Amino acid sequence: MAAPFATAEEELPVFARRLGFGAEAIRTMVPGEDAKLAFNEVGMMRRSSAPLLVMSGTADMLVPAAQGRRVMEASAATVKRFVELRGVQHHETVFVSAAWQALVEFLRNL
Repeated sequence: MAAPFATAEEELPVFARRLGFGAEAIRTMVPGEDAKLAFNEVGMMRRSSAPLLVMSGTADMLVPAAQGRRVMEASAATVKRFVELRGVQHHETVFVSAAWQALVEFLRNL
């Protein structure tokens, strides 16, 4: 997974700030039930024992690396790894060589 949301509740304030909403407006925002269902990677990973590689960039302003770490920690998998990509922004994750190296290493060790 590259830069996964942890939950809709956790991501909504981050995304709203990036769109320019102020703290007062953000406090009143509540994700809809469909968003809670669609953006609940933590819940999905609790039910999955499939091997899991999560990669997040430290410069990601859309989905902070902490959310990716929560997804990995929630996973029921016995084989799982979190890779923090230093200085990488959200849409760069799959384009940096460190991400590809981590993927190849992860797959080789399965």
